[in-house]
Amino acid sequence: MPFQRVTRFGAPPWRVAEAPSLRGFVVEWLSADRVLLARRNVLYEAPAIGASLRRAGVVPQPWWRVAGSRVRIVQRALRQMFYNVLPLPDGSLFVTYARDVGSLRGGVWRPLPGLVRPCRVLRGGAALDPDGHVYFGEYLPNADRGAIRVYRCVPGAGALDVVHTFAPGAVRHVHGSTATPPTPACGA
Repeated sequence: MPFQRVTRFGAPPWRVAEAPSLRGFVVEWLSADRVLLARRNVLYEAPAIGASLRRAGVVPQPWWRVAGSRVRIVQRALRQMFYNVLPLPDGSLFVTYARDVGSLRGGVWRPLPGLVRPCRVLRGGAALDPDGHVYFGEYLPNADRGAIRVYRCVPGAGALDVVHTFAPGAVRHVHGSTATPPTPACGA
């Protein structure tokens, strides 16, 4: 039975229904001709929901993290999940998983060097611009209120670039990046 939220005006703005073919997966990307699904540290793709899945790649993790992430509450506690998966114009995928930033191309994981320090990128916190560049900022506790960086990933460059540094004390961390004005690639 689908869950339905009803507003105080009586009109249901949206409905939630279970899709049995997606049980155990997280939808990371959905477009008219492509769906990217995740289960633990493995990413799958298909032309549509319900179509046969093909393994798109694996983000290597220690065996104990993979084993622990079979239990959802442990997976969340260990932060063992994909946070961002963005298809890029060159055919690769920009991926953030736990504290890893990298790309998947042809099923091969390639970490992207260039982070000044390990950090997370919040779910949905990376933005793709019209030129195919990805932007994201550091998300970490930053209790000492040090400098915080914004990075750019240029497909094919093989490393991340720092494009902006917030001065110490200016911000605690970055929750997300968006395009101004918004572009279709950035969720507009």
